[in-house]
Amino acid sequence: MADTILNKPFKNAVRQRFCYWSASLVAEQVKSGIAPKDCKLDLSVGCLRDEGIHWIYAGWERIKGMQHSVLDGYAKAGTLQIFEEGTQHRAAVACAQLGL
Repeated sequence: MADTILNKPFKNAVRQRFCYWSASLVAEQVKSGIAPKDCKLDLSVGCLRDEGIHWIYAGWERIKGMQHSVLDGYAKAGTLQIFEEGTQHRAAVACAQLGL
Protein backbone atom coordinates (compact mmCIF):
# COMPACT_ATOMS: atom_id res chain seq x y z
CA MET A 1 0.00 0.00 0.00
CA ALA A 2 2.71 2.49 0.93
CA ASP A 3 4.62 1.69 -2.27
CA THR A 4 1.81 2.79 -4.53
CA ILE A 5 0.19 5.51 -2.45
CA LEU A 6 3.19 7.30 -0.92
CA ASN A 7 6.50 6.05 -2.27
CA LYS A 8 5.66 6.35 -5.96
CA PRO A 9 4.61 10.02 -5.89
CA PHE A 10 7.46 10.85 -3.50
CA LYS A 11 10.08 9.19 -5.71
CA ASN A 12 8.58 10.73 -8.84
CA ALA A 13 8.87 14.21 -7.31
CA VAL A 14 12.50 13.60 -6.29
CA ARG A 15 13.32 12.22 -9.74
CA GLN A 16 11.61 15.15 -11.44
CA ARG A 17 13.53 17.72 -9.38
CA PHE A 18 16.82 15.93 -10.15
CA CYS A 19 15.99 16.03 -13.87
CA TYR A 20 15.19 19.76 -13.73
CA TRP A 21 18.40 20.42 -11.81
CA SER A 22 20.63 18.41 -14.15
CA ALA A 23 18.96 19.83 -17.28
CA SER A 24 19.45 23.39 -16.04
CA LEU A 25 23.15 22.74 -15.40
CA VAL A 26 23.60 21.31 -18.89
CA ALA A 27 21.65 24.23 -20.40
CA GLU A 28 23.89 26.74 -18.60
CA GLN A 29 27.00 25.01 -19.92
CA VAL A 30 25.67 24.84 -23.48
CA LYS A 31 24.68 28.51 -23.27
CA SER A 32 28.25 29.36 -22.29
CA GLY A 33 29.57 27.60 -25.40
CA ILE A 34 30.36 24.09 -24.16
CA ALA A 35 29.35 21.33 -26.56
CA PRO A 36 26.55 19.14 -25.11
CA LYS A 37 28.74 16.03 -25.23
CA ASP A 38 31.37 17.82 -23.13
CA CYS A 39 29.00 18.99 -20.39
CA LYS A 40 29.73 17.74 -16.89
CA LEU A 41 27.55 17.41 -13.82
CA ASP A 42 28.94 17.70 -10.32
CA LEU A 43 27.78 14.41 -8.81
CA SER A 44 30.01 14.63 -5.76
CA VAL A 45 28.55 13.72 -2.40
CA GLY A 46 28.79 17.32 -1.22
CA CYS A 47 26.87 18.68 -4.18
CA LEU A 48 24.24 15.93 -4.18
CA ARG A 49 23.76 16.32 -0.42
CA ASP A 50 23.20 20.05 -0.75
CA GLU A 51 20.89 19.75 -3.76
CA GLY A 52 19.22 16.55 -2.56
CA ILE A 53 17.54 18.24 0.36
CA HIS A 54 15.57 20.37 -2.12
CA TRP A 55 14.54 17.27 -4.05
CA ILE A 56 13.45 15.50 -0.87
CA TYR A 57 11.47 18.56 0.21
CA ALA A 58 9.69 18.53 -3.17
CA GLY A 59 8.79 14.89 -2.53
CA TRP A 60 7.46 15.75 0.91
CA GLU A 61 5.41 18.60 -0.55
CA ARG A 62 3.90 16.14 -3.03
CA ILE A 63 2.73 13.64 -0.38
CA LYS A 64 2.07 15.68 2.76
CA GLY A 65 -1.57 16.35 1.91
CA MET A 66 -2.39 12.78 0.97
CA GLN A 67 -3.98 11.63 4.26
CA HIS A 68 -7.25 10.75 2.52
CA SER A 69 -5.40 8.67 -0.08
CA VAL A 70 -3.62 6.77 2.68
CA LEU A 71 -6.87 6.06 4.51
CA ASP A 72 -8.51 5.02 1.24
CA GLY A 73 -5.61 2.62 0.65
CA TYR A 74 -6.07 1.03 4.08
CA ALA A 75 -9.82 0.77 3.44
CA LYS A 76 -9.27 -0.93 0.06
CA ALA A 77 -6.82 -3.34 1.69
CA GLY A 78 -9.37 -4.10 4.42
CA THR A 79 -7.00 -2.99 7.17
CA LEU A 80 -8.53 0.37 8.14
CA GLN A 81 -9.69 -1.12 11.46
CA ILE A 82 -6.10 -1.06 12.77
CA PHE A 83 -6.67 2.62 13.56
CA GLU A 84 -9.73 1.94 15.69
CA GLU A 85 -9.17 2.18 19.44
CA GLY A 86 -10.83 -1.17 20.14
CA THR A 87 -8.61 -2.97 17.64
CA GLN A 88 -5.48 -1.41 19.15
CA HIS A 89 -6.60 -2.35 22.65
CA ARG A 90 -7.25 -5.98 21.67
CA ALA A 91 -3.83 -6.11 20.00
CA ALA A 92 -2.15 -4.72 23.12
CA VAL A 93 -3.90 -7.28 25.32
CA ALA A 94 -2.91 -10.12 22.98
CA CYS A 95 0.73 -8.94 23.02
CA ALA A 96 0.70 -8.75 26.81
CA GLN A 97 -0.69 -12.30 27.01
CA LEU A 98 2.11 -13.49 24.74
CA GLY A 99 4.69 -11.70 26.87
CA LEU A 100 5.63 -9.27 24.11
